[in-house]
Amino acid sequence: MLYHKLKYLLSVIYILIFYTSGDAQNHFLLKGSIKDNSHKDALEYSTITLLNINDSSIVAGTVSNKQGIYQLPAIIKGNYLFNVSMIGYETFCMPLFIDKDTIYNVVLTENSQTIKDVTIMADRIKFKNNRYTINMVNNPIAQGKNVRDVIGFMPGVTKFDDIITVNGETVSEIYINGRIVTDDTELKGLQASDIARMEIISNDGGRLKADQGKAVIKIWLNKQSSGGYYGNIAGNFALGKRQSTESISAPFNYRKGKVNIYNYINLYHYNQPYITDVQTTYKLKNEQILSNAKNEYKRNRFSDVFSIVYDKDDKQNIGFTFNTRHRKSHENVLSDSQIAGEQNYESDYLLYGNRQEHQYQATMNYNAILDPKGSNLRIICDYLHKKDDYKDYRNYNYTAIYSNDTLQNNTNTLSDLWKITVDTKLKRWANAALSLGADYYSNYTTHDITYIKESDPQTAQDLSDKFHYKGYGSGVYADYTRQWDKWILNASFRVQNDKITIHDKENTEKNQSYWNIFPEANISYTLNSKKDVNISLFINRGMNSIRYSDMNPIRVYSSDFYYEKGNPNLKPVTWYRTGISLRANRRFNITYRFTFCNNDVFPVTFTDETNCDVTYKMPVNTGHSHSHKLAINYNQRIFKWWTTNSNLSGAITSQPYNETKGSTQRLLFLSSNSFDLTSNNGLSLEFMWEKAMQVVETRYHSVYNLYLEYYQYLFNRHMSLTLSTSYLLHRSRILTVYNRIYTRQETNNSHINYFNLSLVWHFKGGEKIKGKKASSILNVQETSIGSR
Repeated sequence: MLYHKLKYLLSVIYILIFYTSGDAQNHFLLKGSIKDNSHKDALEYSTITLLNINDSSIVAGTVSNKQGIYQLPAIIKGNYLFNVSMIGYETFCMPLFIDKDTIYNVVLTENSQTIKDVTIMADRIKFKNNRYTINMVNNPIAQGKNVRDVIGFMPGVTKFDDIITVNGETVSEIYINGRIVTDDTELKGLQASDIARMEIISNDGGRLKADQGKAVIKIWLNKQSSGGYYGNIAGNFALGKRQSTESISAPFNYRKGKVNIYNYINLYHYNQPYITDVQTTYKLKNEQILSNAKNEYKRNRFSDVFSIVYDKDDKQNIGFTFNTRHRKSHENVLSDSQIAGEQNYESDYLLYGNRQEHQYQATMNYNAILDPKGSNLRIICDYLHKKDDYKDYRNYNYTAIYSNDTLQNNTNTLSDLWKITVDTKLKRWANAALSLGADYYSNYTTHDITYIKESDPQTAQDLSDKFHYKGYGSGVYADYTRQWDKWILNASFRVQNDKITIHDKENTEKNQSYWNIFPEANISYTLNSKKDVNISLFINRGMNSIRYSDMNPIRVYSSDFYYEKGNPNLKPVTWYRTGISLRANRRFNITYRFTFCNNDVFPVTFTDETNCDVTYKMPVNTGHSHSHKLAINYNQRIFKWWTTNSNLSGAITSQPYNETKGSTQRLLFLSSNSFDLTSNNGLSLEFMWEKAMQVVETRYHSVYNLYLEYYQYLFNRHMSLTLSTSYLLHRSRILTVYNRIYTRQETNNSHINYFNLSLVWHFKGGEKIKGKKASSILNVQETSIGSR
């Protein structure tokens, strides 16, 4: 019933738009078939584009169906460029005059290029407005890399630790065949050679929630034309000083008739120490503490992703995705401290911690094509259940003046999240598109924390607490894009409402409700189409939502002298951003952006109200802040065997803190280089350097990383072997903290240097695999539930 109502409503809207636009000019139909030159097979999902012969702007476009048939209705009389493209085939392009209904059949020739004779990478990239698509079939940059590695070689993309940005905009969603990636290990387990194409979107407009980064990366794997399977089994083994990592992963893709099945399994073990020296001086008490701590983390994890897609016909399909993740971890901490002041003494701190996490997620997608122009409807339903249990036992041993003490901490978190999204895209016009959509989510989370303290049971009972969170939210958006010759305008807005209700153990209720309008506008102009010189101006408004953990006033102890505390009175941070972006010769991307924030949040250090020897940090809204950021990206295949992707970014942020204005200056340089020695082996070299910076009361000293990797294909490319090593110092950064209560210097002595061996066995069978645009419903699974 809901589907019929939605389809009826959208049909009415679409008919109104159709009949109220345009004029009474005569229109003609262009149709035909697309076939393979060798086997005369129909080519499904070929891209057919009709271009303006004067400026090459897009007039109309479509894709061929399963019989290779295409149709372009409502074409005005005139001269055009007729373009047909298909991954794995030579592009067909020729002038075409249309003055009547026309039948035009095309036969495409398979691309004869081999890996030894490749095109320049820039020729594989097609830019369009705020996004670009990369043909990855036989692309040399995919040699010997996994999916996560190859992302770092895309133009404008910066990959630093677990954060990926596109032209300075944070990537909030990564999709594989339309299914959102919730586990980073999947990107490392999949091989880049299995990618058919990749789309990089620097700004996906009002579709995304206001508190998400606007950049999105979409990846489509090779698709079997009629049936068959492919995949790999990969083993990864890393060994370093006092550390080790082992993992086994197995992605598998199978197609039979109208059904496509995908499964990914990963087993992971991790063992890593974290050794620090800390020197703390308390100003008011004239006391100094010297401590050495060794933290050892051991983690075992199992994850599985299973999806099945049924293509009802060439206009409708439905898909289901199930994924689960289970993790067990152990934490052992041993700390020795020497305290010097009015009384000198020593203390030992010992912790044994265990954590168990269980997560289950199920997603249903429905996708329908509404007309030959490509207008579509997407409906997504998503459910996630997550359980997190953490227990630790702590023992404090004080010499000279104190006796021993123990503290137990039991924390349990249970979450249930729902999300429903409805999207439609109308492509009624040749040079314009309109997107409309709405979403709704709910989140119910319980958080229990219990402290048991032998020396003072009553105090421990007072610290224990139980919280219930209920979150609800909804949003609607509209996104409109229009092209005039060399100008492109994109305008969107999102209306979003969020509600949070919190209950504590005393059944005290606190409510927060806020709604806002978040507009965006981007206008770009092509200065030189042949050299691809484009300039864009943009302005938008967004919000940083309050994390539940930041609102929870429960005290979370890190030691007997220090703890963290939430703030239930926090307000969401709203921000305004404007900037300019320049793209030149498909090699350079330069972006400047200015951001102004209201009610910015920073962690502030306080003295405990009941014990002046204890300090804690609590997030507070400190006021306005603003920042300037400049990012320069250079991406080029310098020689046939050398590709580089280098990024230089600098940022200056000014923010209030303790009634004074602070400033943060950050300078970061990243360079990723790929060297193809032969068609079967090559090298990767990555370098990172970051200048020292001050963030509020903490100073981070300069660091650098160096990473080297060698790959080799064996057994007629059925197996790939990768050897890598890293000289990693960013985990060894020296921190200096200075505030009105104490000064502290922390030195990390854990140099995370390691040697890594990776073996991957590739397999495939059944029908011939061709890189085509997948029609799977998973292409439209766009949900971020459970990613907070």
